[in-house]
Amino acid sequence: KRSMARALSILVVLAALGAPARAQSVEAETLFVEGEKLMAAGQIDKACDAFAASNRLEARAGTLINLGLCEEKRQRFASAWIAFREALTRVKDPVKKQVATERAAAVEARLSYLTIELPYPKIDALTITRDNQPVDPALFGRAIPIDGGQHSVVASAPGRVRWTGSVQIANERDKTTV
Repeated sequence: KRSMARALSILVVLAALGAPARAQSVEAETLFVEGEKLMAAGQIDKACDAFAASNRLEARAGTLINLGLCEEKRQRFASAWIAFREALTRVKDPVKKQVATERAAAVEARLSYLTIELPYPKIDALTITRDNQPVDPALFGRAIPIDGGQHSVVASAPGRVRWTGSVQIANERDKTTV
């Protein structure tokens, strides 16, 4: 809690000093500012949506850090972790780098993981989706960070019976295999 409060106070200081923490395009900037206001008002879900939209328009380290802090408040630790890690690929400011590094490490300790195991040897044309998104075969058998909540897994292949499963993942420190 103390390091999160410290990270938030660092970001407040950056904003007060006019540090270049914001996106440059007008559209991305508008969404970023809206995200800040929503976060301050405690409207976390809407704030996360605004930061995510700003980032889609123009990915910036400051936006990603704010998105990570927002996702962390929602206890979506995998989403927060990836936002902080992505911020580290863009950050130039040493203070922002420290914040992103500290938050990524703190969130990483809380991650939940899902492993998708195959019960049979390789099946031709096998496709697996998680929450309607294709899962790359390189990820089979690997523990992948995932946000907590209900997740669906579907496996299908020509000439085979389609398999559908559902798994509930705890918000933090869960390790589940399907």
